Amino acid sequence: MDPREWLFDKRVIRRNLEKGVLNLKSYKEYMKSTPDLVNEYEVIDLDAKDDEEEDDPEAVEAAEEIVEE
Repeated sequence: MDPREWLFDKRVIRRNLEKGVLNLKSYKEYMKSTPDLVNEYEVIDLDAKDDEEEDDPEAVEAAEEIVEE
């Protein structure tokens, strides 16, 4: 990651704007320059069962222990 991008990291942007490290104009320019990735993601169904998991009783048992914790 380019060190300049840390200035615009969503976790610290508010602090950087409040402290004057960045101004609103530079933030808006940066946001316009970033690519729109709205269609570049993959949805992962966390509730779907994995076929391999069903075949491996030890994996099922280990997953159940993790869930119980």
